[in-house]
Amino acid sequence: MSTSYRPEPGTTLWISAYYHTPFLVKVVRYSMDKRFARPENPDGLEVIQWVAIPSGKKDTTLVKELHCYPEVPLNARYLYIVRLDDYDGSSVDKFFFDVDSAYNRKLALESGKETARVPSVYDSPAIEVHVELLSEHAR
Repeated sequence: MSTSYRPEPGTTLWISAYYHTPFLVKVVRYSMDKRFARPENPDGLEVIQWVAIPSGKKDTTLVKELHCYPEVPLNARYLYIVRLDDYDGSSVDKFFFDVDSAYNRKLALESGKETARVPSVYDSPAIEVHVELLSEHAR
């Protein structure tokens, strides 16, 4: 898990997996997935099972690829996405649920105080903040 927070089964919260757009889920359980068994981890890797809200779709995600947003209200309306220009369009640097944090990240990247999650192929990429309705990302 990319944060130390580990939601208990029954918890409803926003999550993001594999750097995809966050979405709202209810945690069902944790288990070991044998499909990922290797000599160094014979029991497989730990996954979290969740139910998407509002669709009810069930799925699992590797715990080590999960990012939780427990501090975000369940009724959050907007998602702020910091993006960098790249050769094939733009790449997502980070997601935020408040405008100030998103623009602070943008300024930190532009000033060189912080580095991007995935560096751009350009020396001075355009850095933008996109705003999207979270309801568009319901699963």
